[in-house]
Amino acid sequence: MPRGMFGTEKSIHRTLETAANSGFREVWAGTLNSAQLAKELGLTVHGGFSLNVTNSAALHWYTEFGLTDTELSFELTLRQANALGEKLPRGLVVYGRLPLMLTRNCPLANGGGCRHCQTTHSLRDRKGISFPVQCFGGCSEVLNSVPLSMLGKLSECSGQDFGVLRFTTETAEQRAQVLQLAFADKPIAGKVTHGLYCRGVL
Repeated sequence: MPRGMFGTEKSIHRTLETAANSGFREVWAGTLNSAQLAKELGLTVHGGFSLNVTNSAALHWYTEFGLTDTELSFELTLRQANALGEKLPRGLVVYGRLPLMLTRNCPLANGGGCRHCQTTHSLRDRKGISFPVQCFGGCSEVLNSVPLSMLGKLSECSGQDFGVLRFTTETAEQRAQVLQLAFADKPIAGKVTHGLYCRGVL
């Protein structure tokens, strides 16, 4: 489900209802309102990283709320994530381009209309670094220039119940390669970041 709805809740509810009637039963929800919409339709709700779960009290609250499991905030260090209590299954994003910004107005469309979405899919900063932009559900996400990857270091995430591979800009071939590396716990080639998992916010 989209992380930003901006007044489209009724439309998304209809879409969810259609999906549920077609047999879909599981939903990823990155906000409380999207999780509530899914719950109202009796769907199984998996919490996303943008619920900002950073402590045991939050895990307890989301257990009471009815989540099946949840991703933890990627602003936690591995040490902090592995030390959390409670019984709600939890995991970390271990691969993927993390979102830097969520906007209601598309930064690509502002340059001359939505025709740019057909020709350009990234912003470039003054250093020439490219930041992919994806539009979904009435909002746009500006993604990091390089993917986060803990592949090759998954043993350091041993306190988690699962790891999440967050595919955004990858081709089908690249996705298959990442899956193979993840199962073998081998590092990915190319430039990556470990995000805040190793250094923390401060």
